Amino acid sequence: MDIATEVDEDHIQYRIGALPMMKPTQKEEASGHAALRYHSANWQQKIAVRKRGQMFFGEGGAEIKAKINYGLLLHEILASIHSEGEAGQLITKYHIEGRLSSEDRQTLTEQLHWVFSNQQVREWFNTTWQVKTEAPIVTRSGKHHRPDRVLIDGQHAIVIDFKTGSEKPADKVQVLQYKDLLVQMGYLHTEAYILYLATNTVTKLA
Repeated sequence: MDIATEVDEDHIQYRIGALPMMKPTQKEEASGHAALRYHSANWQQKIAVRKRGQMFFGEGGAEIKAKINYGLLLHEILASIHSEGEAGQLITKYHIEGRLSSEDRQTLTEQLHWVFSNQQVREWFNTTWQVKTEAPIVTRSGKHHRPDRVLIDGQHAIVIDFKTGSEKPADKVQVLQYKDLLVQMGYLHTEAYILYLATNTVTKLA
């Protein structure tokens, strides 16, 4: 007589009885012995190793991470201010709140000066036009769209989006969609631009 043992976290249970035996296949019966069979699977299909960590912890990773963080902060600042003069005030606020060290504050200030050295960008932030920052556009279907910056003067509108990454076709699709929505809202003379912060280049969309 066999005794089977079952264990869980709180109890040990004993059950009397014979353990079920695996029945041999017809082929195994004919050969006079039963072969041992193990379930197997291709481990490469089960396990995927991601190497994103090396981006931040490998050689030069700290520099890459810093550039990404500065890019995000640049985007945050440009998407929230109305005029160029507000940029310095926002950086000071971040420094007081502890979001920026003194060194980071200086670096970010220099990067903003570099961005505003682009004459086209400076015109967007020193204007008498009505400024909308990250104001949502809601379609009839209820979908929300949030361009980074929209300038309005009568029936004339300029939509601008800031991108921290490299140029992608999807960027143009997105911003042209913003432009079409503004035209539908009655802004018949509408221009669309993308500012790529990593290179400080402006792309005007047709």
